[in-house]
Amino acid sequence: MVVVQPGSIRGGGEERARQPLQADDPFAWSSVVATTLDGPFSLNEPLMLASADQSTDASKGPRLAQLRSPDFSVLVSLCLKAVPDCAPPVPTEMDEADTTAVAETPVADKPASGLNGATPFSMREPGPGIAHGAIDRNLHASLTEADVPADVIAQVEQAWSGRVAMRATARKGDRFNVRYERVATRGKNSAEWRLVAAELTLRGERHTAVWFAAPGRPNGDYYTFDGRPLAERRFAMPVRYVRISSQFGMRQHPVSGVHHGHSGTDFAAPTGTPVNAAAAGTVQRVAYEGGYGRYVVVSHGNGYSTLYAHLSAVAGDVRAGAAVKRGQLLGAVGSTGVATGPHLHFEVRRRNVPIDAVVALRERLTPDLAQAARPAFAQTVNVVRIQLAEAARDNRVAVAHNP
Repeated sequence: MVVVQPGSIRGGGEERARQPLQADDPFAWSSVVATTLDGPFSLNEPLMLASADQSTDASKGPRLAQLRSPDFSVLVSLCLKAVPDCAPPVPTEMDEADTTAVAETPVADKPASGLNGATPFSMREPGPGIAHGAIDRNLHASLTEADVPADVIAQVEQAWSGRVAMRATARKGDRFNVRYERVATRGKNSAEWRLVAAELTLRGERHTAVWFAAPGRPNGDYYTFDGRPLAERRFAMPVRYVRISSQFGMRQHPVSGVHHGHSGTDFAAPTGTPVNAAAAGTVQRVAYEGGYGRYVVVSHGNGYSTLYAHLSAVAGDVRAGAAVKRGQLLGAVGSTGVATGPHLHFEVRRRNVPIDAVVALRERLTPDLAQAARPAFAQTVNVVRIQLAEAARDNRVAVAHNP
């Protein structure tokens, strides 16, 4: 900030002539003019000062106002953000009264002041929507201490589908930088937020996420900055198997010899091999039937369900109505029911219609970006990169308010 007080360029002509001209002095040229004219000077035209806003619009940015009196002050501020971001202060009743009094006072009668006419300055506080900093204890605690909304914290965890340990002990150098926005209000004093972008450094690894609504997917999905879908596959392999002993589709039954449709895929594995939930959901049924033997059905929402049959045992906490997590133990491989050997009969159903489990296991929750959507995605990533970088620098400078 440069401040020129009254009389700062006054003095005798000889004294001014002996003063060296500083190339970086923004008022050097004006001082020379004042010396030549041997008197005070004024600006004939308003001068636009350099700032982050390089617009040619004369109404933007701090300016040197045209001055009528030799007693004047100039306040100059360099703002690293665009000047329109700096909101003017809200006038109070006292301010309005002072303004009225000044308006009624003739210019010639105004008391001389070193800051007469100086533009008011203030430091704009950062608004909600960005949080960044070091991770001290763990990521969840740091986000909470940074006043990040709870639903955004949950979205951070969901974006990486549990692959980022929210409560793992932090290491030196771990950092977070998240950007979020308001999407809807919920009642008078609450709001719903969406995670827009995140950049995490955890245990030496960098994780990025950006929300992008591709054509045909208005609800949006999360991708890495290089365009890879963040969401994992819809279903995880439920068992460590030795081989696929029977495919989905038409087959000859190994026991009856009847040619019929096989509604699942058989994964051969030793008896007792753990069987895990292929996705999070709710246990719909635990039963024993002649063909399936001992089996479990889990509902996953969106019309999807999975069935695990021929189990030798079912986990004690697995019962109808219980919630299960992805990868949670459901039971163990066996050969109950009609089976020639130990294996897991695994079915995936969509709207209660069996589909090929092998195909379903390859399906991602988020599709790859189409080539036509790549330019728009690249532009989105560029914007959030700038936003996150500016937040990490955290440069806030006092800015003059435009009248």
